[in-house]
Amino acid sequence: MKYLYYNPHAAEFRLFSPEHITALCLIAVLAVLVIVFRERLQALPERTRRRLEIGAGVLLLLARSGMYLYYFTYGIGVKEVLPLYACRLVILAILYTLFTGRRRWVFFFYYFGIIFGVLPLIVVDTSGYTFPHAMYFSFFVGHGIILLVNIYFLAVYQYYPGRNDLRKAVQALVVYFGAAALANFFLKGNYNYLEAAPPTLNMGGFDGSLGYKFMVFAVFLLVFGLEYLPFAKGKEAEDEEEESPIKMD
Repeated sequence: MKYLYYNPHAAEFRLFSPEHITALCLIAVLAVLVIVFRERLQALPERTRRRLEIGAGVLLLLARSGMYLYYFTYGIGVKEVLPLYACRLVILAILYTLFTGRRRWVFFFYYFGIIFGVLPLIVVDTSGYTFPHAMYFSFFVGHGIILLVNIYFLAVYQYYPGRNDLRKAVQALVVYFGAAALANFFLKGNYNYLEAAPPTLNMGGFDGSLGYKFMVFAVFLLVFGLEYLPFAKGKEAEDEEEESPIKMD
């Protein structure tokens, strides 16, 4: 049980420590491999590609299951276990896509996932736990796969977000911020870090203020715009409807 040992005052993890740098390097290597071998991945039989995608989904599911096993083992309350952190919603969208082959929610994990695939890997929140704790593995495997799946869809499936995707992402952002704010109010939680910045950041008296909340929202909008910019003059998404599942035969 040492692997899942609970210390409510854990503060072992340090930014850019060897275990942090190692995780970043492994994710970076995998990202480069996806890009370098994108043509080989494209050339794979559809059945083989689907197996790889489902395998990635199983790995992601196991990593997040470890986090929830830790939560329920030590009686961590509902204010922490609901899927109302944006990264958790992104992971649900990715799992749906990987297991079903449908691409209805690709726009969601692209716009929300890039920021939550890169930023959390730098501003880490493992609840203070470091290698080899369950939270360490769950965090880096989960956020690493968020980033890698986005790179995979861009490089292999050549997914290019259009203006309609951006519009839907902004609408989802407004709904999400409202839901997170309500959950934080009633549960005294900190979903989407609207009440306080991650523990590795020190915002001082600005932390949790109304200005802080507007800043977080503005950062999302800015990142969405930057994510759309490379494709602004490209072709718009051709099909806004849900695609049929990718066949295994």
